[in-house]
Amino acid sequence: DPDKTLVEPTAPPAKRIAKQPAKHVQSVIQRVISISSNASTSDSDISSMPSTDPSQEGDSIATWRKALEPHQGSLFDALVVVSHKLVKHIVDQETAAKDTLDDYRLQGEKVVKILEQSHLEAYGKQVAALEKHKKKMIKELNRQADKLASVVEQLADQREKGRVAAEEGDEMDEKLVELMGMVA
Repeated sequence: DPDKTLVEPTAPPAKRIAKQPAKHVQSVIQRVISISSNASTSDSDISSMPSTDPSQEGDSIATWRKALEPHQGSLFDALVVVSHKLVKHIVDQETAAKDTLDDYRLQGEKVVKILEQSHLEAYGKQVAALEKHKKKMIKELNRQADKLASVVEQLADQREKGRVAAEEGDEMDEKLVELMGMVA
């Protein structure tokens, strides 16, 4: 018999949810707030966030908020806090990535400068060694040129002596032929 039952009849699922949304939402909000209270962002940080057009945005949010049930307003506040913390976290991650990138770029530039400097020093040493070798080679070539000039001069002297001797020999041959022509 339904009139004598000790247990309340169960309402359809839609009615049960409608009767207790505040309790469920409140527990969710309390968990979100307790989780978010451990983070570094406060509600005052949310109110200090810049907006594109404060008067229009404030009016539309106020109108929209007035239309909410009390538990929905609390949920809205919790979602704002969570979304602000999420955005702050994303910004922090982007900033950290940018800082890391900047650090790598600066360190890379330092490495390039160090390599350029070491290559310039190595190049300078090679140029100095090459100049030293060049001077040594020029000195040796000048010495060899002087030696060659001396040899050429000696050959020219010997050739001249040989030509003079040949001329003297020719004269002697002519005198000899003349003498032989007289004797004969």
